[in-house]
Amino acid sequence: MKKIVFLLFLVSCATKKQGDQNLVVTPVEADTIQKQNTTTISPNLTNEIQQDSLQIFTNNEIISYCILLPLNEFKENFTDEYIEKAQHKFILKSNPKAFDYIDVQGFIIDKENKFNPNLFYKRDLEDIQEQGLGIHTSYIDSLKNYYVIKGYLPNDMNKLFPQITWVKEDKVNVTMGYSKNKEAIWNKRIEKILTYGMTCNTNKFLN
Repeated sequence: MKKIVFLLFLVSCATKKQGDQNLVVTPVEADTIQKQNTTTISPNLTNEIQQDSLQIFTNNEIISYCILLPLNEFKENFTDEYIEKAQHKFILKSNPKAFDYIDVQGFIIDKENKFNPNLFYKRDLEDIQEQGLGIHTSYIDSLKNYYVIKGYLPNDMNKLFPQITWVKEDKVNVTMGYSKNKEAIWNKRIEKILTYGMTCNTNKFLN
C-alpha cells in the first residue's frame, strides 16, 4: 500500500522537465470543459455537498488552501513517514488498509509559473506515462487554472486515481484512489470539488 501511494506521490510532484507533447482532448471532454467554464454555485449546493459527505478542509501550512473532501468517510493519516510540508494524506475510517485514499499537497511555485496550468499539465502527463501508469481521461481548463487527469493502475484497471491540480498563485494537487465500483459517486464529488475550487472563501455558499 505504501509503495502505491508513494508512487502516485512521485507522479503528482512534477519534475522540472522540458519539451512539448501532443495533448489530446476528445469532443466529450471539450464539452465538459465548456460546461465547467459556465458553472456557478447554486443556492442548493450546500445541501448537495452535505449529501455527498463533503466538508471544507483547510491548510495554512506554508500556503493557504481550502478544498472539499469527504471527511465523514476519511480520516487523516498522521503516521505516514512520507508526509511533507503542506501535505495531508487520508485513509478510509471504515477500512484503513483499503486502496481508497486522498493525498492533498500545496506547493509554492516560481513567479513565472504562476497561473500557468499548461506547463504543469504537460509535465504531469509525461511523468505518469513514464511511470507506466494508464490515462483514460485528461483535460485542462485554462480559464479556471486547473487540470484533471484520470488514470488507472496498469496491472489492475479497476483501481483508479484521478488527479486535480490548481495552478494559481500557488499549486495545489489532489490525488484520490478508489475502486471502479465507486466511480459514479466520485465523479459527482469531483464535480463539486472543482466548482468550489481551492481558494478559502467562507461566503461561497451563502445565498
